[in-house]
Amino acid sequence: MSLKIFVKSFLFICLMLPSFAGEPGTSDDEQVNSKNEIIRKNVENSNFSKKIEPILKKTTINLPKNPISQLFNQTIGQKINTKKASIVGNCLPMQKLQFCKVVKPKKNSSHFNKYFYYLSSENKVNAIIAFSNKRVGNISICRSIIESWARYFENFDLLNTTSDSNKDQLFLEHTNIKKTEISMSCQSEQFRDINSFFSLKFFKDES
Repeated sequence: MSLKIFVKSFLFICLMLPSFAGEPGTSDDEQVNSKNEIIRKNVENSNFSKKIEPILKKTTINLPKNPISQLFNQTIGQKINTKKASIVGNCLPMQKLQFCKVVKPKKNSSHFNKYFYYLSSENKVNAIIAFSNKRVGNISICRSIIESWARYFENFDLLNTTSDSNKDQLFLEHTNIKKTEISMSCQSEQFRDINSFFSLKFFKDES
């Protein structure tokens, strides 16, 4: 089989494969990875890996990391994007003169079954709490889920402040012009109208 026929066959197979993007546990209903980018990289690897492998082993590329600005396709500091999420009810706001909406994101994670978007007095999202009011499994399973999210958050300019001995929680923060805090917990929690066995809290101070 010639190289050209092999490449064409490989491209066809890649086009048939599903691709997924986003946070860990992202559901199948929204596939947002760029297939063309994956195909391009795979073709480059198959055609040229033997030639450039020695160079790649000696080359280190440090890419800059960006502050995290959105979760579940919702940008923090903006109004709820109703193209990306459906508002299905109300929840208790964190402060007076503010709002809270129960939403169902089109791009969600199988790790959570509840999504609360907290809004400022200008109806802009300033916090997200995603949680499961059902057990996600035993403590080992929950810890492995937290580990997968920790790896995902490594793509952003976040500082992990979790103590090494704490396997049941994750604490991250970013301090620049604005402060971003992220926390996850395998511990059962009850506060306001939340009853959680596993949660992810994303808060950005817009003041």
